[in-house]
Amino acid sequence: MFRSPLWLNGPFTKRANRNPTHRASLSSRLKIECMEDRTIPSVAPVGSEFQINSIGSTIAGYSVKSPDVAMDATGAFVVTWQTETELGILFQGQNWSDVHARRFDATGQPLGEEFNVIDGTTAPGNQEYPSVAMGSAGNFIVAWADVPGNAVADYGATSIWARQYDAFGHALAEPFLVDSGATLVDSGVGGIDGISVAADAAGNFVVVYSKWEGSTHGIYARRYDAGGHAEQALRVDTSSLGGETVAMNANGEFVVAWHGPDGRGTGVYARKFDADGLALSGQVSVSFEYDLFGAGFQGNPSAAINAAGEFAISWVAFSEPDPGFNNYVRRFDASGQPLGNEFRINSHIGWIRSRPEVAMDAAGDFVAAWSALPPPTFFDYSDAFAQAYTAAGEAVGPTEFVVNTNSISGPQVGANVAMNAAGNFVITWAEQLSPWIRAQRYSGGFNQPPLAPTVTVPATATAFEDLDKAITGISVGDVDSAALTVTLNVGHGTLTLGSTSGLSASGNGTGAVSLTGSLGDLNAALSSLVYRGALNFSGNDSLSIWASDGSLSTSGSVAIAVQSAISLADDLQARVNTFHAEGVLNDGQTNSLDVKLNLKDNTGDIGKVQSFLNQVAALFNGGILTQSQFDELFSWGNILLLSVTRR
Repeated sequence: MFRSPLWLNGPFTKRANRNPTHRASLSSRLKIECMEDRTIPSVAPVGSEFQINSIGSTIAGYSVKSPDVAMDATGAFVVTWQTETELGILFQGQNWSDVHARRFDATGQPLGEEFNVIDGTTAPGNQEYPSVAMGSAGNFIVAWADVPGNAVADYGATSIWARQYDAFGHALAEPFLVDSGATLVDSGVGGIDGISVAADAAGNFVVVYSKWEGSTHGIYARRYDAGGHAEQALRVDTSSLGGETVAMNANGEFVVAWHGPDGRGTGVYARKFDADGLALSGQVSVSFEYDLFGAGFQGNPSAAINAAGEFAISWVAFSEPDPGFNNYVRRFDASGQPLGNEFRINSHIGWIRSRPEVAMDAAGDFVAAWSALPPPTFFDYSDAFAQAYTAAGEAVGPTEFVVNTNSISGPQVGANVAMNAAGNFVITWAEQLSPWIRAQRYSGGFNQPPLAPTVTVPATATAFEDLDKAITGISVGDVDSAALTVTLNVGHGTLTLGSTSGLSASGNGTGAVSLTGSLGDLNAALSSLVYRGALNFSGNDSLSIWASDGSLSTSGSVAIAVQSAISLADDLQARVNTFHAEGVLNDGQTNSLDVKLNLKDNTGDIGKVQSFLNQVAALFNGGILTQSQFDELFSWGNILLLSVTRR
């Protein structure tokens, strides 16, 4: 989302270009995972930083600010920003600010020129503080504030607008009004709080903003389907001072964060909602209170959420115990419970910092980005910084890293970040003394080595001679590969999958089956796996399974005990004799049943087992056997009948 930068006015000393070095540091069911050599994860930039916008160098008084960025599933991304002209600044009341955007493919190549989101429409006023969200297929939404006169006094008369685009950058309609009574809040720390928009994989989206309702200031969320049809705006908070932000995962779950009074100063809060807009939690307190050091400001949050609904909130704090402006993050599980305490993400104390923006991949790895200015004693130019974390909250590298390689053109401000499900991310920022928005791309996975697939299997299974046995509990996974090849083998039987939809399959119904496809299709097929031993086979068999991602593989096995028909008949005889010992059956009844279970491993066994079942039914009908006793003998007798019939 948009966050306006915080800087102090004062002299600066230019310093030479630099190329910073980014250093790497930092039951009955079995789960088998291949153990390979690991290296310490690091963040890997892809190429060099590059320029986003193409207009401005020849226009007097032209400037840009407030970049925001969103990324789709392929790594393609859209950047939006606010433009200003000197004429508009001098003569307020004219349309002197607009919202521009530009699309890029997954390699960072521009998909056409930048364009004016407002151009050719009837949207009035000065267009400021844009926010952008993107569906997994590349469709995107831009939202912004229309501020009459661009004066602080007018922020209470703000209206919120949005416009939808398809994956090719074509506007689907003119801008539409989200709310005409919104409010922009000047927090006093970090500048003006804007609005925020987030989208799910299908292109459904939510716009979050603040407004006054009588004497009450609140945060509101308005949901839209992919066609732009709106739901009723819902009140998110119970007490707010602004700073609203929203993040949505591919399934449509979303989390909203803001800042409000916490009894000691200003604190950060959050609330989570399902895809239908129903609250999944109450108002959750995110930030710590200063019990020892008195009141302080903690606010201007950013939110990110993963595929499982776990989320992270980042914010800026100005107070003790750490002096100056410092940035913090706190992680939460899918139910809104904290995963530990908050932690500081910047290593340098006492610097002036913008609020941190945070983005997260499907697995929960996340990146925070911000701009920072050293203490005034150094009078140095600011830079864009970032720090990456694994899904467990472990820092990737010993400290934050500098994103930009050039500081000679002035302070690098308004750092923002977007990340897709695979962990690829892009950071954008504005050069304050030039008319340029810049960006740097990074590869996903934090430069970790490929991880082997996982195979989950039951330790054992029991089958019966010449009968089908469903083998349940087998699944495969891979955190860095969406498709696998799975091979299954048995030594003394056949394997049959009820469904191989979406897979490339061979050998189904034989002793060796091979499957290639997505994890979802593979696991759907494996859930329908049926084993049958070879004709008249009994004894021990083994089901072996291998999963390969093309470079690494993992294996597992299931020990299958195949019980013979004669062995099953022996077990039934033992149970009949137990009923005799308990006084349920008399001697004659017991002997009659025992004879029928004395199998000879020939076709005459079928008639014997049928006679056994008939007698069990007669004993039940005669009141000799209870329902549970009948069920036990009759069910196992039917299994025995199937076994001897299929020889």
